[in-house]
Amino acid sequence: MEVKPDPKIDAKTQAEIQKDMQEMAIESGKYPEIAFRSLRVMKAAGGEWNVEGELTLHGVTKPIRANVKRQGEAYAGHASFKQTEFGIKPVTAGGGLVKVKDELEIAFEIR
Repeated sequence: MEVKPDPKIDAKTQAEIQKDMQEMAIESGKYPEIAFRSLRVMKAAGGEWNVEGELTLHGVTKPIRANVKRQGEAYAGHASFKQTEFGIKPVTAGGGLVKVKDELEIAFEIR
């Protein structure tokens, strides 16, 4: 999984966040696979497609819907889900003063 960091955050902090996400939230050592299996594709308005499928994350498989649109030679899309639906506890820092939202929006591009 590749995460593009916020350009306002320095490299050391970015590395710490990445490590925390992998070790404490996603637990990639215990759950090394993230997979999406499409089950249904439906044409929507404006040249978009709704793709329904199953996302496996953190050892849990749940239905998810992604909105996809062709952009040049690629297909770009986005989907959102709650981390807690996959058994992931959102990361906190600073004694709980800084929290990551439960709902995540994932943007992707397929070439």
